[in-house]
Amino acid sequence: MGVIFTLSGIVLLAVGMILLTFGLLSLMGGMMSVPQFSIGGALSALWSVGFLAAGLQFMAMGSLFRLAIHVEENTRATAQCLEKLLSRLEPKAENIGSIFRSLTLVRDRALRQIGGSRLASTPRSDRPERPVASAAMAKK
Repeated sequence: MGVIFTLSGIVLLAVGMILLTFGLLSLMGGMMSVPQFSIGGALSALWSVGFLAAGLQFMAMGSLFRLAIHVEENTRATAQCLEKLLSRLEPKAENIGSIFRSLTLVRDRALRQIGGSRLASTPRSDRPERPVASAAMAKK
């Protein structure tokens, strides 16, 4: 995902540079011979600024996506190291298993429990309904 945003940003920056070049050449060409204001050159320069700003934003978004992926990988590696240390410190009788759960494992387990085809938010018939109001609220 980050690569797509970065490539889109590079394309937008290239288009913005080309428009800025043509806009400045149009504006400068008009100033060399007879001083006149070129609407096409001004619009080209204005659009080029928009493309340049959008290109920078897309490149920044691509970098942030890659950063988020690296942070998640480092967090997972840290959790695995902490889990290994915890299992070495605890006696075997008290070892309860893994305490750090991956979000993908939790999601997969939840999907298996609900049948895999329905979303987790759909109500199930075997799930007890929660009361809407507490007993204290019912008295008032």
